Amino acid sequence: MRYTITELIGELALDREKKILFVEGGRDLSFWRKFTPPSTRPNSSIYPICMIDVPAISGGERGRLIELVKILNQNGLEDRVSIFIDGDNNKILELTLPDNAITTDYRDLETYCFNAECINELIQTGLANNNVSFNDLSNKLISFSYPIGLLRIESEESGIDLPFQRTFQKNKRKNYILNNGENIELNEHKLLVNLIQNSSTLAMTNYEEIKEKLDKKKEDLEQIDIRLIIHGKDWFFILAELLSIPHESVEALLFISLNYEELHDLPNLKSTECFLCTPPPELAH
Repeated sequence: MRYTITELIGELALDREKKILFVEGGRDLSFWRKFTPPSTRPNSSIYPICMIDVPAISGGERGRLIELVKILNQNGLEDRVSIFIDGDNNKILELTLPDNAITTDYRDLETYCFNAECINELIQTGLANNNVSFNDLSNKLISFSYPIGLLRIESEESGIDLPFQRTFQKNKRKNYILNNGENIELNEHKLLVNLIQNSSTLAMTNYEEIKEKLDKKKEDLEQIDIRLIIHGKDWFFILAELLSIPHESVEALLFISLNYEELHDLPNLKSTECFLCTPPPELAH
């Protein structure tokens, strides 16, 4: 079933006991069903944005969610609806969102899996491999994905819109792996050159300027939690390469391996859980 915004507002008007959390897609829906089972939130539902007829705007599903919550807030529903979206670069760039837009505690949903317990569970139980551990892999995951994360931040902050999706399509991240035997790193020079070449607005004359800004960004963010910077798709890719497993399997294996109970004290997950499990204001008294 797909709702128009008018139909959604009408449903909430008819059922004043109902609260709704809107999420980006199927993975988010699966995450929240596991994290906060339906039995713990009898007055709440979780809808992926694909169920709501919201016009396509910049920012993809995330952008449509932000647009939806703004419209619903204008109709006085801010206490009964919320959205849960990837943090992306919001914390780093201090971007403003509606009060009832909750972001992931880290850069994205995938990065809840970036911890020793989850990755060791995947390796040792899922793959039955006791010859490697998170400690063996963590530096390689960071060496590859962290510089891409910085580039993504610089791209958004400077408004240069580097074409990551076009450049990385069909596992082309493989083209940027530097393997010196004991370590794996990102070929930052080659990636930046290709991003500029694939851009419709940049030329190679912009290379030095972007590189200087990137070096400065690296210094400025040196003390920031890396989980706010690394992008799930980037470190998922290199993890699959290191473990020699199909790229399309990594996401499922990690979310199966994740210890959801250990996440309950993270502030943004806790806020979302509270929204889901607390009755609407008129029923709370």
